[in-house]
Amino acid sequence: MSIEITMPRLSDTMETGTIIKWNVAEGDAVSAGDIVADIETDKATMEMQVYDDGRVAKIIVPEGQTSKDELAEVCDKVDAPIHYNRTGVSPMLTLNELRDLGVAMVSNATGGLRINAQSMWDYMHRFRDDDVAWQLEFLDSIKDHPVGDFHGFMGFDTLRDLEKAYLPAGELVAKYDGSVGYQPPGKG
Repeated sequence: MSIEITMPRLSDTMETGTIIKWNVAEGDAVSAGDIVADIETDKATMEMQVYDDGRVAKIIVPEGQTSKDELAEVCDKVDAPIHYNRTGVSPMLTLNELRDLGVAMVSNATGGLRINAQSMWDYMHRFRDDDVAWQLEFLDSIKDHPVGDFHGFMGFDTLRDLEKAYLPAGELVAKYDGSVGYQPPGKG
């Protein structure tokens, strides 16, 4: 009986990992607890172990996966939707190229984190240097952007409608009484 070994979540924050080294070869016998691969995450290199005794029948995902050919090989061999996490070591293929290979979903979590960190850094330094003038300039620059109305963007009005539909009236009034933050439409 074959057991498919998939990439485990090696930490609470791990979203993806890259196999940087296989410590076994096809045909090798393995025992529960054996370290079969070294996995690189966004934070560290960690060990991947097996939880059953057996023999390595086939290694489907190559080390590194840093070329289009390696990705194509994985897409050909895996009979399931492929999620491609575009990282710094990944081949920078266009969405059309990835679709042609059979990739079902593409993400770029590290890019999202970096742009957010960069934006926060830039904003806070401008705020430190220019104080209220920067905050007013920033608010003016986003007034027509979806996040310009941040409460609307986050769905606060929809939440308010749900609260109104499902919470007792007295509880709802008490919840917002004295609030200096977000006020539901028509409240103040």
